[in-house]
Amino acid sequence: EKLNFLLSQMELFYQLFKMIRRNKDFFVRAEDPRYNGILGYLLTRMSSIPFIVGSWGNPDTIRKNSQQPLQPKIFKTTYIEQLCEKFLIRRADFVLVQNEDNFNYARAYGAKEDRIKYFRLGNAIYPGHFVDPNHRGDELELQLNGFKICTVSRLEKLKLVDHAIRSFANMKHCNEAQLYIFGDGSERESLITLSHQLGVAHRVHFLGNIDQDKLSKILVRMNLVLSPLMGRALTEVALAGLPIVAYNIDCHPELI
Repeated sequence: EKLNFLLSQMELFYQLFKMIRRNKDFFVRAEDPRYNGILGYLLTRMSSIPFIVGSWGNPDTIRKNSQQPLQPKIFKTTYIEQLCEKFLIRRADFVLVQNEDNFNYARAYGAKEDRIKYFRLGNAIYPGHFVDPNHRGDELELQLNGFKICTVSRLEKLKLVDHAIRSFANMKHCNEAQLYIFGDGSERESLITLSHQLGVAHRVHFLGNIDQDKLSKILVRMNLVLSPLMGRALTEVALAGLPIVAYNIDCHPELI
């Protein structure tokens, strides 16, 4: 697997380099100041074109909560990962961020303020979420019961979905409540196991990835949102007019 990965990345780099050499008007936008950023930086240095890197979140906050690197298969320690971020952010022509918290992170890691640009999440929201919640229709196959609580997230450690399940399990006074978890990821099985350990498996529903049209219609039927660490999905649930319980981290305070 490692050899296959190495060869595939070499081929990817070679094809991108050929593409750039054919068109000098290109620039490279890397989607994170880590592995993706390393590839982007090398391409720009070999081709003398602008290097732009996006920072969609505050890695320091996420690392503090998860106690591990964001990309543990590439960076074995948080220290090495942070060194990589500082190296790339300081050398980027522009750093793209989505909120003030991300702006402060980029500045702390060496980006000059005039080179940090806001790139809001709004342009990536499915149009159905902007429809009045009262006019979204209710043609749903999903049977919804009780007091309906939801979390919309990738099921990865850094997203802290286990905190939502633990909080739900502590709602002793609300035995009729149901927790609906939208999204999928590598932590799905461990989260299912956790719900069994906490005695709430019969009231926690893992719905996997649902297309945005259905999600926009289901959300308006919910009663409450638990948001340990949500990004774009936090805007989506807010547009559904739902009350939100969230940690005071990352984009949460600005959006709420």
